[in-house]
Amino acid sequence: DYKVTGVQTCALPIYIFMLEVNGSMQNLKNAYLLLSQIYLEEGNYRLAYDAINNYSIAKDSIYNSEKLAAFAEMQEKYKSEKNLKEIESLRFHNQMIQLQKDKHQAYLLSSVLGISVLLVFLFLAIYLYRKRQHANDLLSQSLTEKEVLLKEVHHRVKNNFQLISSLLNLQTGIITDKTAIDALTESRNRIESMALVHKNLYLTDNLSFIKVEHYLKQLVESIVPEFINGKTKINYGLQIGDFSFNIDTLVPLGLMVNELLSNSIKYAFNDLDEGCIILKLRHVDDRKYEFIYSDNGCGMPPEIDLDNLESLGLELVQLLVAQLEGTLECSSENGLKFRILFNSVV
Repeated sequence: DYKVTGVQTCALPIYIFMLEVNGSMQNLKNAYLLLSQIYLEEGNYRLAYDAINNYSIAKDSIYNSEKLAAFAEMQEKYKSEKNLKEIESLRFHNQMIQLQKDKHQAYLLSSVLGISVLLVFLFLAIYLYRKRQHANDLLSQSLTEKEVLLKEVHHRVKNNFQLISSLLNLQTGIITDKTAIDALTESRNRIESMALVHKNLYLTDNLSFIKVEHYLKQLVESIVPEFINGKTKINYGLQIGDFSFNIDTLVPLGLMVNELLSNSIKYAFNDLDEGCIILKLRHVDDRKYEFIYSDNGCGMPPEIDLDNLESLGLELVQLLVAQLEGTLECSSENGLKFRILFNSVV
């Protein structure tokens, strides 16, 4: 509802042309609408129709532009959100990769550390093993040297005993008194019984213990021939278990056997054609042992009191029994029998 002058009617098509070339589509739409109204007022319906048609085109163009802009904006927003999600996904993926790398590095570090600690312990174990092996070698060498020295000591002691025994034997050969000869013979046998212990220690690998049966068999076989008078045949038997004694136990036991054998051979079988001597040894309990010596001779004369002995041999037996913390019992039924309970020396 405004009045259009002739100047405006002439200028409006030029204005529309300029807008079509380079102008606002909204202004172009308004110009076409204004132009259509002008043509309607002038009665120029064809041009008014063209203007309305151009108005509609401009309006549709504006609408399409707005739709395209909105679509472009939505598309851009979608792309932005997609990019953000991709960026977030990439960031999460990178974080997972970094976490895996950190775990892998931590695993490698712990593995290297574990292997290093294991190698340290291994080297330490090898070092300690070699050090202990060296110490064991030195100890073994020292023990071997001590065994050699100890064997040499036993060998020299045995040789010294044999030297003394030889001197006594020479002394026996130059005297004529029977009592003196018997005394020297008994002393020599005592020395031989002790020398025999050191001989067994020297000849065996065990420097601490000696087999009792083997020792007593040697002892009996060395003593019996010294006293055989040519008339009586003497048999002996050993009933000894598988026992081993150290030198502190075996020397007193050997001396006791020596005295009892000497006593039997000298006095028990004078009226017999054949004599028999039995030696028994059994384990009682713990350190306690029972030793039984018996013969089938004439037995102990009733007037002899074991508590008041005048015989050096039997008195020595009692002293040796006491040395082994033992007890001595004697009986004279069907020959002579000594029962000795003693403790082995640890």
